Amino acid sequence: MKSDTFCVTKVDFAYCKRVTDHYKLQMENRPAYGLIMVFGGKMTALYKGKRYSLEKGDIFIPRKNDSYVITANEISEYIVISYQATPTETLEELLPKECKFTPSHLMRYLDAFKGASDIFFAGGICSEGLLQALVQEILCNIIRENYPKALLGANNPAAAAKYFIEEFSSKPITTLDIAKAAGCSQSYLRALFGRAYGVSPIEYLNVVRIERAKEMLKTDLYKISEVAENCGFSNVHYFSRVFKERTGVSPKKY
Repeated sequence: MKSDTFCVTKVDFAYCKRVTDHYKLQMENRPAYGLIMVFGGKMTALYKGKRYSLEKGDIFIPRKNDSYVITANEISEYIVISYQATPTETLEELLPKECKFTPSHLMRYLDAFKGASDIFFAGGICSEGLLQALVQEILCNIIRENYPKALLGANNPAAAAKYFIEEFSSKPITTLDIAKAAGCSQSYLRALFGRAYGVSPIEYLNVVRIERAKEMLKTDLYKISEVAENCGFSNVHYFSRVFKERTGVSPKKY
């Protein structure tokens, strides 16, 4: 991807609505980007000639200038957010290609959507800044969660493994964990990863961890044992050995 930076510049509205069955929301050439999350019930979205079933937790992601119809199949509740962002090219590149997104960590999104709706109606000082921050958070979580799925869908397990390592390097992950995230065997991943990046997955994991450790050690705020733990190393002795191998000095002398 060319860029990973975009900014929500305005939130036009964010509201919660409870509707009866056969309710219809029809939008022609939507003037802004949107996020619609189903909080309860069952709804259907007709979008670009395809029909999507939406249940609790599902998020419908219409783009700017899109047309669609959403109907309720039973008593339902949803929250809709309309927003503007720039640059649009970056946002288009990062958002999931599918208009329907089902989160893995539901509560993270439920709280953010509800918070946006509450703030919009409460108004008051700094409400626009809070709204922009919440919508930015929602979008970034969607993008971060969808990105490895998109890589695997593009048959790129090495890139998916690299993303997983960078996201979870502070956790005690193993080569098996990385291979599972990449959707292939450990031996196959080692061959793919080596061809793509010139190192093995575990070597790259240590590179990422040591770079993080170096930044933490520069602050003089952490004990060496705390640095080791926060960088995902199982014990301080192994951390010290890997650190010296990669930097030429011990953590204490760095």
